[in-house]
Amino acid sequence: MERTTKARLASLGVLLAVLVAGFAMGLAWERRSGSLRVEDPAGGEAGAERSREGDDRDGSGKRRRRLIIDRVGLAPEQEERVDSIVRIHRQGMKELQREFRAEYNPRYRALIQETRDEIRGLLTPAQRSTYDSLLAERDRRREREREERKSRRR
Repeated sequence: MERTTKARLASLGVLLAVLVAGFAMGLAWERRSGSLRVEDPAGGEAGAERSREGDDRDGSGKRRRRLIIDRVGLAPEQEERVDSIVRIHRQGMKELQREFRAEYNPRYRALIQETRDEIRGLLTPAQRSTYDSLLAERDRRREREREERKSRRR
């Protein structure tokens, strides 16, 4: 085999290996980031979207996420105590989440703005205008979604 052909095959092999490794790392990262949710002691997830298993209405008519502990077959007294425990711990998790947001949101927003500013610096005026419009629309949509989630929690 010719030397350049060997070099090309070797380069192709390395490129393919990097591609496969990148794909595997991406999958691993997705699985890892999806599993970093804070769990309730009773088996739910704090701050998570509604469970795939569905919601139940408790006696007050409010939505209540179905927890793993609900499938154990608790007696009514046990259910009351579990609900009390979960309520107490949920409040602590909400407080911790507020602290986390207060500490990290400003830094996170600054990093996003820095990234956007650097990208804007590369664009032509027409591209910059389109980019700004798209970002503004995305930001408005995310804010609407955030408000909808807040109103559903109330």
